[in-house]
Amino acid sequence: MTDLSGMINQYTCPVCGETITTINRIDGTTPAMITCPTEGCRGNMHSAYYMVDQDLTPDHEWYKPSKLPRDPDMRQHVKLGGLLLRKIERWMD
Repeated sequence: MTDLSGMINQYTCPVCGETITTINRIDGTTPAMITCPTEGCRGNMHSAYYMVDQDLTPDHEWYKPSKLPRDPDMRQHVKLGGLLLRKIERWMD
């Protein structure tokens, strides 16, 4: 199995065209699709499966939370090695 920590990925919405660039802060499971964060858009962003320039600057990060989430589905996702997504406020390499 490949360790994806530090890898850059992108998710693009086919409805509004919005793209986010992510980095895996730790190895773990990330989804193939996520809900588009663009206000008013009901699309789902699709993963580029890490087939992007690895020198891109990420604006979101996949991380492992220090505490398990309260939501039962998210809790199970994290227990099984899943990562959570958050916006990066200030990029520091």
